[in-house]
Amino acid sequence: MAEGEEAGEAADGKKSAKATKTPSKEIKIDQIRALADFMNVSTHRQGMRVILMYPAEALNTAAANALLKTLEEPPPNTMFLLVSNSLERLLPTILSRCRKFALAMPLQEEALAWLQQQGVDDADIWLAEQGGAPLAAQGVAQSEVRETMDDFLRSLAKPGVENALKTAEKLQKSPVVDLVAWLQRWLYDVFSLKLSGRIRYYPRYRKELTALAQQVQVEDLLRALKAVKDRRAVAEHPLSARLFIEDMLLDYASLFSA
Repeated sequence: MAEGEEAGEAADGKKSAKATKTPSKEIKIDQIRALADFMNVSTHRQGMRVILMYPAEALNTAAANALLKTLEEPPPNTMFLLVSNSLERLLPTILSRCRKFALAMPLQEEALAWLQQQGVDDADIWLAEQGGAPLAAQGVAQSEVRETMDDFLRSLAKPGVENALKTAEKLQKSPVVDLVAWLQRWLYDVFSLKLSGRIRYYPRYRKELTALAQQVQVEDLLRALKAVKDRRAVAEHPLSARLFIEDMLLDYASLFSA
């Protein structure tokens, strides 16, 4: 093999490694700066220029501040569409410069029919676990998270120190953001079941949720819901995924230790 071929293989290897790199979960400042080139190009037939950002809450602090400067003095004939499921994670200064349009969820019957048309098995389960959002349900159903989710939910059904440590070790390479979201929904179901007898996200775990709801006080659930909301704000970049998960599950287990 010639030296040039070896170099080519090495270069191809680098390209392959780069191509398989996990996409960033943040919208970074370089991406916001790159919009300048797009905004300087003339539009077709003097039409509107549209910039879509989704999910808008993925803007990191530097990117959000850079975008704010653009929103303060927007270019002519330019429209920014910021789509978000978590308005509380956007800077108040950005929100104050935007008009807000709330989009309602589709009816459950419509969402189920659409998911079934897409060939999604267990559409009712996926739709419930995603809070009635059909696109999110389709995305999760087509991923490989079912086994991980079930392991995690079975752990939540049997809270305890030993179980928390084993689960943290087993799932330490799983996306922490997903684990936090699943716990948040689980706690909401316990809270809702205790107050109204209703379950929104995990109806297939009604028996386990009912048993837990009988063991915990409302005020403790409220504190736990606030704590998990705070964790979600930093779940993108935990210093140690395993320690983060351990701490989260030990806090959860403490709700039922009395």
